[in-house]
Amino acid sequence: MLTGRTMQTEDIVKIRTQELEKEITWRKKIIQQHNDHNKVLQAIASPTPLSDILELIVKTAEQRFSDSLCSILLLDEQGKHLHTGAAPSLPEFYNQAIDGTAIGDGVGSCGTAAYRGQRIIIEDVFQHPYCRNFVLLAKQAGLAACWSEPIFSSTQRVLGVFAVYHRAPNYPDTELLTEISELAQLASIAIERKLSEKKVTHLAFFDALTNLPNRRLFMANLEKALSSDIRHKTNGALLYLDLDHFKTLNDSLGHDIGDELLMQVAKRLKHCVRDEDTVARLGGDEFVILLSCREISQDTMMEHALTLAERVQMALQAPYQLKEHIHHITPSIGITLMPHPNITPGELLKQADTAMYHAKNRGRNSISFYNEDMQRRANQRLILERDLRKALTQQQFSLHYQPQFDLKNQLIGAEALLRWQHPDKGIIPLANFIHVAEETGLILLIGDWVIKEACSQLIKWPSLPRLAVNISPKQFRQPKFAHKISTILSEYGIVKSRLTLEITEGSLVEDADDTIEKLQALQNMGIH
Repeated sequence: MLTGRTMQTEDIVKIRTQELEKEITWRKKIIQQHNDHNKVLQAIASPTPLSDILELIVKTAEQRFSDSLCSILLLDEQGKHLHTGAAPSLPEFYNQAIDGTAIGDGVGSCGTAAYRGQRIIIEDVFQHPYCRNFVLLAKQAGLAACWSEPIFSSTQRVLGVFAVYHRAPNYPDTELLTEISELAQLASIAIERKLSEKKVTHLAFFDALTNLPNRRLFMANLEKALSSDIRHKTNGALLYLDLDHFKTLNDSLGHDIGDELLMQVAKRLKHCVRDEDTVARLGGDEFVILLSCREISQDTMMEHALTLAERVQMALQAPYQLKEHIHHITPSIGITLMPHPNITPGELLKQADTAMYHAKNRGRNSISFYNEDMQRRANQRLILERDLRKALTQQQFSLHYQPQFDLKNQLIGAEALLRWQHPDKGIIPLANFIHVAEETGLILLIGDWVIKEACSQLIKWPSLPRLAVNISPKQFRQPKFAHKISTILSEYGIVKSRLTLEITEGSLVEDADDTIEKLQALQNMGIH
């Protein structure tokens, strides 16, 4: 026989058992939730595509709340339209219909949530004013309720919307809202991480100014194209472009104007080529075009490359509106055909570069093809440049003096003539090396040596009225050129009128204002 006390004890045990069962169930839910969230985090940390991660998040919600249908919509870069990120359980026709929906106040639950940046709960889509334009679509899809949770970035920018649908009118409980909020945060982490990866990849392989492929990506594409041409016995071409006198524009109008020009040049180049061709910026004002063709002869490829080069030339010659400035610029273009046997991508690029410099040497705004003779001359130039540097350090230069007489045969001065006595090649004529000295900037060091050597000779010849020295254009264009000459003359104690500077006409034409200023300064010092 059970007493009242015994029955009371049994009730307590039963209640406690029920409480324990609830607690165990709750703990299992928490553990499962943590496990589910960890799976998502592991996927985010892996190379898994964003679409797969978002689908995993959606399926996690649907498994937790079996009567729910979920989706994630992503906001586009302009922040104006929503696009499907993941919606595995919703009808395909429904996903297609809402893909690209413009956000706005009162545009369904998703459009409104994205626009306001607030959670929107619509427990009956057929009665709510926000859904008046979606009633027929919702009815066809069998959807009666929709709740939308904004997905925020770390800077509180709306990235998209987490949507939960029900097939009957429904209002979410706290547990569901909490879980959806946490899953929306996981979606935010996934989206931001993938966007960051995409941005890092873009910065690694694309030029920040023009958005063209950079040198790294271009060289990878060139290597693939070269291998393909060799394997399939087809032909391609590489065009190397440099903008003539770009540095003058940059120095005179500023780098912001120079950058604007480069961006406009990039756009014009992209309009000149086909989708299968590649335009890249190597740096500065240097661009390359990789021309890809199939099943054509090398002769036809040469014609095709030349036609493109002429099209590019015409496109880049058109005037540019650079803020308040109208500017004209021309390109020098070098072309090499591919493939060449046993050649690397770097060597191929060098060939096109060599051809481009050949075009510049022909007077700029021209097109030149690469050939072996050009490479031989390029190698000779490199050797000449190296020997010029040695000549400066090893005192291989000397000055020869040509006397100058008046009509009465009276000595009135002399002209200093530069000679280079090469240890292996003997006397090298000035015409054979002066252009290399100019282009490399070595002419500045050589020119300083010539002036100082001439001053030393004037000291040895005190009766010589004057000594003439040739000045190169690059020397004359130096800032504070007149001051440098005055300093050297003072250092050697030479009367300034005894030194005559002979300046080529080309130096005087380039910048009239600067030329007049320098000539006036020299004249004021007594230098002729």
